[in-house]
Amino acid sequence: MLVSHARIRGQRDSSTFALHKGAKRHLLIWDESLITADVQVLTWLDVKSAVERLLPELHDSCLAHWLRDALLAMQADLDAQRMGVKPQPIDLRGSLDLDEIQALACQLRSGGSPLRVAAVKAVRQLTKLATHPISMALTGNGMTGDGLIRYTVAVPAELDNIAVLDASYPIRELTHNHAILDGTTSAMRTCKRYDRVSVRQLCLATGRTTLQTHPDRLKEMVSALAASVADIPMDEAILIFTFKGDDDATLLAKVRKELGERGVDLEARLFNGRARINWLTWGNETSLSEYSHCQHILLGGVLRRSPLDLSASVAGREDDLCYRPTSEQLRAIQLSEVAHCVLQAMNRGSCRNVDEDGMAHAMSLTVLADIKGLHEALAESLPGIVWKIVPDLKLGPLTQSLSARIKAHLLTQPASVNRLSIRSIKAGVDVPADRQTWRDALTFALVFVRLQDPSQTWQQAGQSVIRSIR
Repeated sequence: MLVSHARIRGQRDSSTFALHKGAKRHLLIWDESLITADVQVLTWLDVKSAVERLLPELHDSCLAHWLRDALLAMQADLDAQRMGVKPQPIDLRGSLDLDEIQALACQLRSGGSPLRVAAVKAVRQLTKLATHPISMALTGNGMTGDGLIRYTVAVPAELDNIAVLDASYPIRELTHNHAILDGTTSAMRTCKRYDRVSVRQLCLATGRTTLQTHPDRLKEMVSALAASVADIPMDEAILIFTFKGDDDATLLAKVRKELGERGVDLEARLFNGRARINWLTWGNETSLSEYSHCQHILLGGVLRRSPLDLSASVAGREDDLCYRPTSEQLRAIQLSEVAHCVLQAMNRGSCRNVDEDGMAHAMSLTVLADIKGLHEALAESLPGIVWKIVPDLKLGPLTQSLSARIKAHLLTQPASVNRLSIRSIKAGVDVPADRQTWRDALTFALVFVRLQDPSQTWQQAGQSVIRSIR
């Protein structure tokens, strides 16, 4: 029987899937990653900040008393764990009726400042989580990484004779369970090759929080996206992954706006009428196949799950609220989840198509993210792939100034000039610099020219640069 999460989740009676004519099924085929539990988490920072913000307006109410007691209980457990005591389930219900507490929390006045809105949301979430025992988790990431966890088993334990069909299974440690045997053979791992797929990883700081809170980092990422788009022929399709951001897709809108301001035609069409530039946000990397015509995929950041969320998922996998992975295990799981996202995202494009000899169709992948170990995590799943890592180069004042002068020099060349020697450029800008500074400045100047005028491209060829007009 072929099953998926969509069919299993939420089913109270699993006999439909576990039994056939009253007997246990010989085999279930699971066509996606097998995640056995749903998790809920709330960071200690969110809880503490929310309670402290709302207590003054709650006065001496029943909800205020419950929140104070809950805060003390959670703080005491975190302190005990820091002293070496093993995690224990915490019952926050006390002697109060939680239905009443939840009702009071729902009556909290909505609106106010963004901080108050967030506080009300956190308190309401806390009252819902407290209906069952929870556990506090220390992840080593301070108040933003520590917090309370809870899980709900989503896949019944009796479904134990399962074959998992999932390309991410070999690399995604979170799906590995003592009840599931890895039947992936070496032949399976190498049946598809990626010799015609190239990856360029630019080591930029592009986490979702970073992009939302640091405008300079957002502009840096968009500049790299624009440069990558400029290098792609106008008749080839592109798929860009990035973060949706807030509920109103603010971050995605900012990325699109910044790209448009850099001269990228977001409405361009291919000869067949399809959009040249296509968009997906993280969360859609596993479910769509309609972009398999895209020969180029650009990842504007990669989704990273929080350590707290992963700790809850591991506890759910082990079906033990107090189970904790070591710091090293947690880092390995986090990397494997990132690798899973990249593998799934790249297979939305043309490399998902395979020739008769098992060779993936040609495609380029650009990863804009500083994720150490990503190539190594994916190596076995992508035999034959060509991977290049570009470090995050920071331009010093002299390099910046020199790069700007070179860019201006190139942009002012008459249309009849299509080749310039490096020596003539040095003479034209008249800025003394050592060899490495010159190399860096020239490299970035060629990129900046494409950003300012996508219709022309200057490329270095030996001791000269050559212009091609589009």
